[in-house]
Amino acid sequence: MQLGNNVLTATFKSRPNRYMIIAQRHHVEFQCFFPNPGRLNELLTPGAKIAVDHVPFSIQRKTRYDTIAVKTSNQWISIDSRIPNKLVAEALRLHKIPELQSYDRVKSEVTFGNSRIDFLLESDRAKGRCLVEVKSCTLVKDGVGIFPDAPTMRGRRHLLELISAKRRGYRACVIFVIQRHDVSTFKPNYDTDVDFSNTLRLAHNRGVELYARRCFIKNFQISLDGLVKLIL
Repeated sequence: MQLGNNVLTATFKSRPNRYMIIAQRHHVEFQCFFPNPGRLNELLTPGAKIAVDHVPFSIQRKTRYDTIAVKTSNQWISIDSRIPNKLVAEALRLHKIPELQSYDRVKSEVTFGNSRIDFLLESDRAKGRCLVEVKSCTLVKDGVGIFPDAPTMRGRRHLLELISAKRRGYRACVIFVIQRHDVSTFKPNYDTDVDFSNTLRLAHNRGVELYARRCFIKNFQISLDGLVKLIL
């Protein structure tokens, strides 16, 4: 999947709010949409090299650029929190996720309980229905992917809905998509959000399937790569 169509490199200067950054290119500063509400403090350091996509003009937009990646330790890291859902949607429809290959029909943004779950999978060949929630991860420390990087009540609510779905006979899964390649294991971030982390462990104990996959990025193209080990 292509991260951008008109990619330029620039330098990160500041982040006025969650969805806006100031970048600099050829001594000119400009605003960029930042499609990730997470903190990303370990990536967004002053002077960091970033990649932005120049997008067509629209009266509905405040900026002409989307931030797509940040470079650290000589590798590009995708930061767009919308990308994991697109990657998983494509992989599900092409039957490229081995754990979920037996499903033929994929429905997106399905209401379940008081939440919207990313995917509902159905098939005449598979027994029952499967709910799949996707989470974007960019935080990695010493080869360990960590989620979340900020407290997430919404994420915890999704887990509780999946526990309820499992109790009602659904198959239920969470896929953590780590948008970088320098990772070998994954764990919940107890230090940042103990409630989410404890609920993730509860979900696992109640039969919700947990998976974490890293991504491969080259020439601003991103693809799902292999599974990494989970530590709860």
